[in-house]
Amino acid sequence: MASRKSRPHAAARPRISGAVLLQELRLFIDAHPPLAMLFGQYQKSWTRIVSFVEALERQRELMEALTLLHMRSQMEFERALFCAWGSMLVAAQLNLALQHQRALFYAGLLQDIGKHLPANYANTVLLPAVARQSIGQEIDHHPLLSSVQLESCLPEVEGLSELVLYHHARDDGTGYPAQVCESQLPLDCQILILANEVSDRLDRMGGHNQLPKLLPGLRLGSLLYFEQAHRGWLAFLQPLVSELEVFYSERHAHVTAQRRQNLRTLAETLLALSAELLPLDRSAPVRSARLAIQKLSRILIDSGVVSESIDGELSALPMEVQAEIEMVLRGVCDFLEPCLQSLRKLLDMPRLTLNRASLRDALRLLERNLSELRQPAASVGLFRF
Repeated sequence: MASRKSRPHAAARPRISGAVLLQELRLFIDAHPPLAMLFGQYQKSWTRIVSFVEALERQRELMEALTLLHMRSQMEFERALFCAWGSMLVAAQLNLALQHQRALFYAGLLQDIGKHLPANYANTVLLPAVARQSIGQEIDHHPLLSSVQLESCLPEVEGLSELVLYHHARDDGTGYPAQVCESQLPLDCQILILANEVSDRLDRMGGHNQLPKLLPGLRLGSLLYFEQAHRGWLAFLQPLVSELEVFYSERHAHVTAQRRQNLRTLAETLLALSAELLPLDRSAPVRSARLAIQKLSRILIDSGVVSESIDGELSALPMEVQAEIEMVLRGVCDFLEPCLQSLRKLLDMPRLTLNRASLRDALRLLERNLSELRQPAASVGLFRF
């Protein structure tokens, strides 16, 4: 009896059926036109999903945990549905084997069940070394809890526990688990990490109907990290992209020039701030902020979008170059936001000795650029990726 009490779902709990789970997935897709359009393109994959869900239905504890997730947070449940469906189809776009597609579907669906496990079970799973690591800082260990639960219930699904453990890892090693970076993450882990990054962006933008607006940011991301995984996501989302057709007006050229100048000022300010923060780089939040600045600067400088060499002759540039500039301006918000969040964290750390005036100046410029770039431009641009 003692061993049964240590299990997280020993008592009878509400449990959805496989048929209801499939119905929830279809309702979620049909409720969002961009997802419905994608479903129309990839509807042949539905039979695969049905087989995966039918097999999962036999896992009572996991279905109970998924039901609990659904009952406690509709937003988390929809994230699970999106990450599962999207990651599986991206894996198919990249010609990964069926076992990888199955593992990604389960990982996306069940990655967050660790958030709602009983406290006594969580304390049993978290090793003393991990608990000591948490002293003085808030660390969300739900990836570890979810991973252990899945290793216990589905040991036959190769790579599943690893996928879930790393679903909040970062290419620069600043995610969870700490110090795990791009070179240590296989392609299927990168696919699931991007699924969660896409979900985070959609939450900030107002929901899954905004999915087409993420295409420029994904294209920029492919130039910086997880290149193959980014290209898989772009291939999956390709049906949302129309023929390249960009209309420019004199007013829009003026808006673009002003935005470029603002971004140039921002890049100079952030690079100066990064240099000031260098002596504090041993601090994890400082290192994370400097890496976010580095990533943003690479986009702005390496793309040439803030180069002074094209000032005054924007309208004379070839249409393809104008489209590239517009693409960068549309996608750069996805990299301004992490900078903003990381710098705000530094401002909230009173024990950190830094130039707070410089930090506040950088924050004001970031907020201003984000506000301006999110305003509708005087043109409509659709890009073929």
